[in-house]
Amino acid sequence: MIPRLDHLCNSFNVSADFVDRFVKQHGEEHWDLAEKHWEDIVARVLNTDAVDVNASRSRAVHQAVTAAVRLLEDERLRDRCPLCPGDRRPPSRRAWLHWWRR
Repeated sequence: MIPRLDHLCNSFNVSADFVDRFVKQHGEEHWDLAEKHWEDIVARVLNTDAVDVNASRSRAVHQAVTAAVRLLEDERLRDRCPLCPGDRRPPSRRAWLHWWRR
């Protein structure tokens, strides 16, 4: 089960700054949209080689959450949600896989 944004600080040792920044990218009144995008991003990461194919379900989710945070902290994505409309389309599955292999 993918953890909610408001549980990341306690369960995954993610900084409150990360959560605040991600939510603000969606507009503070759009917490639900930020939550949906967070879950979609973690779900996409679950299908990359950032997650061990032999990992248990809970371990796979932990690996995907950790990798998603790293991805979103990357300087290229730090100030934007990759799923929000903007000057670029959301990354394709191939682009997600490429990010992990670099």
